[in-house]
Amino acid sequence: MYYDAKECGKRIKEQIKVMGYTQEAFAGSVNISAQHLRNILGGHRNCPHELLVEIACVLDISTDYLLTGKERARIDVRNRLLSVIGDLSQIAKRI
Repeated sequence: MYYDAKECGKRIKEQIKVMGYTQEAFAGSVNISAQHLRNILGGHRNCPHELLVEIACVLDISTDYLLTGKERARIDVRNRLLSVIGDLSQIAKRI
């Protein structure tokens, strides 16, 4: 197992979307520029440890998952639940 900056960036990008952030809003929430975030998401720039911890905290996800992709089953269940909650919220608004 090894660290892959592109894969880590993909996992961060996926979780940003699941949590409903825009990239610009998320970048602001972790005190970096949108360009810096895009470089991390694209795997063009490594994420400093302190920033990785901040990203994990804001996204409510483990650093292990961001770095290695492990914990998938728990993440999949969580993401599906968030999706269902979002769908139910939209239905409730139409009622």
